This record gives sequence, structure tokens and C-alpha cells, in this order.
Amino acid sequence: MKPYVKLIVIYFFLLLGMFLLLRLLAIWLLNRPMDAPVLVTGIVWIILFSLIYWGVLIREFKPRLDYIQKPGSEPPGFKVTVTKELEVPYQALSFQKLHDELARRYEVIYMNEEQQIIKLRDRFTLSSWGACTYLHYDKEQSKIVVASYPMSSRTMKQGSAGKRQNEAIAEIVQQTTVLSKENAMA
Repeated sequence: MKPYVKLIVIYFFLLLGMFLLLRLLAIWLLNRPMDAPVLVTGIVWIILFSLIYWGVLIREFKPRLDYIQKPGSEPPGFKVTVTKELEVPYQALSFQKLHDELARRYEVIYMNEEQQIIKLRDRFTLSSWGACTYLHYDKEQSKIVVASYPMSSRTMKQGSAGKRQNEAIAEIVQQTTVLSKENAMA
């Protein structure tokens, strides 16, 4: 099951659980009768809300997830993409060490060692959809292109997720480069 589908299912059951809890509290505390039409109407509204919510999320997430999962050497072209280029000499970079370090903190979705490309994303949580990042090391120009974009840019918090992830990954690249240089000198 895809991660965003898991979250949608969790949201559905959270809504359903809250609705049923409120109905039970109304029955126990306010002595309301167990009214089947109210229960059915509430459940129908929860299902409709979940379907609409699911449709909007899939419409927004599908192109972003499709990009991060498919092979390709072009940086993402989404509206809120943050791109940074880092100068890294070829001898100073161990692509496998970089991959291992990124895999510890993020979910690496795609890697092509021949083209020196890594595509990764944050893990989804209930409070954030996270961001996705594309890394490409160009040996000829001795630079790494780090392009990050948020999964959702509907709120300011979500919109800045790409920028935060871009800065964090740039820092990991620089730390890995420094470690590789030190190991080469030793």
C-alpha cells in the first residue's frame, strides 16, 4: 500500500472513531436515543469527505511521486522546487557513502550509480507530507545538483518543506565530502 494511501485510511478511521465517540458521549451524557439515521448520515458524510480528500491528494501527489519513482536524469520542474549546486571535486566524493548516509535519514526511492543520480523523499507523517529530493553528480563539472520540492505546497509549513530538506541534504553532502577527503588523505 502506498504511504499516502495509508495516511488517508488512517484519517478515515480517525474521523469515524471521533464521530462514533461523540455519538456515544451524546447517548450516555445527554440521554439522546440511538438514532440510526443520524449514524448512517454521519458515516456517509465521513465517506464522502474521505473520497474528496483522497481525490485531491492523489491529484496533487501522483505527478510528484511518479517523478521521484521513475528513472530520469532531468531535475524536477515543479512550481516550488528549490535547487542548489554544490562544488565537489570527483576525488572528494564517495557516491556509495553519500547514498548510505542519505538512506539512514530518508527513504531512497531511486538510485542510478552509472548516472550518479539519487532520488529520495521524507517519510510521510500525520503532521507533514514531507518533501522529495533529486541529486545528480556531474563528474565533468565537479558539482552536485540538489533539487527539492514539497509533496504539498498548500500551506506555508508544507511549502517550506522543500527548502528545509534541500538545506539538510546539502549539509549531508558537504559532511560526506569532508569525510571522504579526510579518508583519502589518511
